Amino acid sequence: MESEEQPAWELEIDGRMIALSRQPIVVGRDPLCDVHLEQERVSWRHLRIELVEDEPLLTDLGSTNGTLLDGRRIDGEPIAVSGDAETQVGGVRGRLREGSTQRSASSGRFGTRRLDELGRRRAARLPAPKDAGRL
Repeated sequence: MESEEQPAWELEIDGRMIALSRQPIVVGRDPLCDVHLEQERVSWRHLRIELVEDEPLLTDLGSTNGTLLDGRRIDGEPIAVSGDAETQVGGVRGRLREGSTQRSASSGRFGTRRLDELGRRRAARLPAPKDAGRL
């Protein structure tokens, strides 16, 4: 089996497996979020996840229904995750996993999407720029 380089951390949420990288991701109901969740208890821009010193840092973005990390609500201050952890964004549960650095290309129930793929998908949904010559 062919192997490919895999990130050290993954987020599994809403049936998707998302590889984390140095680029922060935003989870929320806004269709332009990196991880779009269509659930009414999820805020428009709910949670930011970024890797800092190779560990995920979770920041609740002032959500109405809160973000839980291993059953505890996180508010305001960024929280570092040092091992596998369960998250809850509104009513949607997820899991942060520290993965191996090498993984079979065919492994994983959902497969792993790289963040650059998410960014391209998000950019494709952005409206076309308006004609600069018009007033």
